Amino acid sequence: MSFKVFNVTKKIPLVIYKKAEKAALSFCRFQEHYESPNKEFRDSYFSFRKFKKWYIKENGSFSYPQDWGGFNFPSHIVENFNKGYFNPLMKREEILLSALNEFKPPYYVIGTFKDGNDDLDLFLKHEISHALFYTSRNYRKNTLDIIHSMPAKTLKALSQCLEYGYGENTIIDEIHAYIATEDFCHFESVDIPKKVAKSLKNNLNQQLEKRKICIHSLVKDIKSS
Repeated sequence: MSFKVFNVTKKIPLVIYKKAEKAALSFCRFQEHYESPNKEFRDSYFSFRKFKKWYIKENGSFSYPQDWGGFNFPSHIVENFNKGYFNPLMKREEILLSALNEFKPPYYVIGTFKDGNDDLDLFLKHEISHALFYTSRNYRKNTLDIIHSMPAKTLKALSQCLEYGYGENTIIDEIHAYIATEDFCHFESVDIPKKVAKSLKNNLNQQLEKRKICIHSLVKDIKSS
């Protein structure tokens, strides 16, 4: 098997592939069904071939494995694959689906790769923040309260920075994940209120501590596996 599953919590399975390309190609249709910026794919059923053709047209090549290294989606996405809506499945999708079916819904899947991943700790923290946003009602409420304390103009500018790569259904979640993990790569043109950035960071760290989730220990376990 080209991946290993770690239990971050009972509701957060973490799938770690050895290689970036394996991770991206295995997760691709799950991820794009959940939050593709293209409504032709988000919440729709499509073949990998159709998605690849569109991606090449948009980007000049199928650079998906280089463009995306972290993945996340809720268990209802998995259920749509179980219902046969995406048949025929590719072998790599069948294997991933079989592993995910060991978990009882609702849960939230996160994944990345380990070989050559110099930012593994950042990837993990980012994806775990998404999972907590979905699985913890209290964390989600606190996060939304902080996000919506920003001026509407600032929130709109942040949203526009992410429109090229994410569906409108997850923009707020993505804003929170990037700011909470201090990954401001997409937001260089936006003046993020320092109080908001600090609050989102503290909110995430408190939740990690509360649930005894240690990123350093996870990285260590992954690299030794």
